[in-house]
Amino acid sequence: MCRNIRLLHNLEPPTTDDEVASARRYISDIFAVRMETIGAIADMTAQLRELELPDDYWETYRTSIRALTTADAVQAAKILAPYHALIVVAGDADVVADPLSRFGDVTVVDPEHEFKVVRTLPKSSAPATSGSSGSK
Repeated sequence: MCRNIRLLHNLEPPTTDDEVASARRYISDIFAVRMETIGAIADMTAQLRELELPDDYWETYRTSIRALTTADAVQAAKILAPYHALIVVAGDADVVADPLSRFGDVTVVDPEHEFKVVRTLPKSSAPATSGSSGSK
């Protein structure tokens, strides 16, 4: 994942018009699926407030996505900060924390107690490889 973010940031290989068109279609079309339940609609409404989005954000979302150009995608990629990524992993900390420490410091929190920090593992000296452990 970190490798992919770096590739996007550096645009290697360059983004093509076909890739952007395919992404536009997918994001626009999947939007209807996101609104299939009352809970999903409630979540989207909460996002409006939490992210301080305009009231018509979801009404104009698909039109805005469809209007994106390859130049827009290139500009957005430049904003990515691949070496300052925050990766959030849910799972058994006793299983996933050590392998993840190859990528950086790992902070284990307890979601049942207001995300109180349980422990922090420093970045290990083991090299991070693109094919490692398969944990997501």
